[in-house]
Amino acid sequence: QTYDPEWLGRMFCQDRRVKEVVRMLDSSRVVIVKVARRAEQTDHDFERHKQEMLGLAANRQAALPVGRGAFLLGWTHPLATEIIAIPPLVLSGRFP
Repeated sequence: QTYDPEWLGRMFCQDRRVKEVVRMLDSSRVVIVKVARRAEQTDHDFERHKQEMLGLAANRQAALPVGRGAFLLGWTHPLATEIIAIPPLVLSGRFP
């Protein structure tokens, strides 16, 4: 993680929104895509629909680093030579 939970606890002790933002911007978890199958769908259509949903989830995961970078640079002031930890970007997904 790229944030200091102790700092967040002191700064926002009663406000859980920051922790929720951090949770939403976490890109290091595998995405689970739940797709309901309609009765009239053929196997081919269902597989194509699953691939479309997985592609949308991958695009959403790929966009998270932009929001995380804005959040991180909004509450920290790193030096130009300071190394900032970058969490992994996991684009894999699975179907339950």
